[in-house]
Amino acid sequence: LLAFLVAVSATLALRSARQPDSRIDVMAGVVAGLLALTRPDAVLYAAAYPVVIAFDRRGPTLATLRARLGPYVVAFGLVFGSYLAFRRAYFGDWVPNTFHAKMTTRMLDASPVRAYELVRSAVGRAAWPVLAGVAAMIVAARRDRDRARRLIVLGAYLLLAVAAYFLLPPDWMGEHRFATGFFLLFYWVVGDLLAWLWLQTEHSVARGLVATGAVILLLGSIWIHGKRTSDFARHPTVPFEEVREQARRYNRLAEALAGC
Repeated sequence: LLAFLVAVSATLALRSARQPDSRIDVMAGVVAGLLALTRPDAVLYAAAYPVVIAFDRRGPTLATLRARLGPYVVAFGLVFGSYLAFRRAYFGDWVPNTFHAKMTTRMLDASPVRAYELVRSAVGRAAWPVLAGVAAMIVAARRDRDRARRLIVLGAYLLLAVAAYFLLPPDWMGEHRFATGFFLLFYWVVGDLLAWLWLQTEHSVARGLVATGAVILLLGSIWIHGKRTSDFARHPTVPFEEVREQARRYNRLAEALAGC
C-alpha cells in the first residue's frame, strides 16, 4: 500500500509539474494524507509536493504558492488531521505505539555505510558504476528544462525516501523493510534517465549500449531479488508457525484467566 500510494503521489506531482491544475493539488493532498496513514515515517512524503509547487513553470510567486499550496494543505489536513484528532481523543496520544517502540538511540543513523548498503541492495556489486552513471546523466539532463523539472520531482521523493530510512533504526527483520519507497523511486529515477538518454542519442551504436546497460541492470535486479526472496522464504525471520503458536499461548492464557 505504501509503494502504491508513493507511486500515485509521484505521478500526480509529475503531472502537476507539467501542467498545473488545482484539482491535482487537491488529489495530491488526499493521497499524501492516505500515505501518512500507512506508516508513521511516510508523513515525510507530504513535503515532496510543495517542492513541485515551488518549481512551478509559471514562476514561484507568492500568489501562486498560496493558490496551490492552500488546497493541498487543506486536503492533507482533512485526511491526516482528522485521524490525528481521533487518535488523540481515543488513545490519548499524538503518536502511534510503533513510535515509542522504535524511539532508540540508533535513530538518525545517516552513515555512508548504510547509504552504500542501500544502493548495493538494489543493484548489487554495480553500485558505484550505477551511481557514477546516474550522476553523469543528471548533469547532462540539466540542459533539458522539462527533464530537469521531472528529475527535481522524482529526486525530491527519492531523498525523502532515503531520509525516512535513515530516520528509523536498522530493522531487525532485515530485507530493508523501511526502504520500500527507496527501491521504487531509485529504479524509477534510473529507468527514467536511461529512457531519456536513449531518446537523446541518435547513433544506433550508442542506443544499443544504452539498451544493453538497461537490460543488464534489469536482469541483475531480477537475479538479486529473486535469490534473496527464495532465501527469505526458506528461512523467514519469523515463521508463520511461530506466530500461530504464540497466538495459541495467548488463547490458553485467556482461557485460564477466564476460569479464575
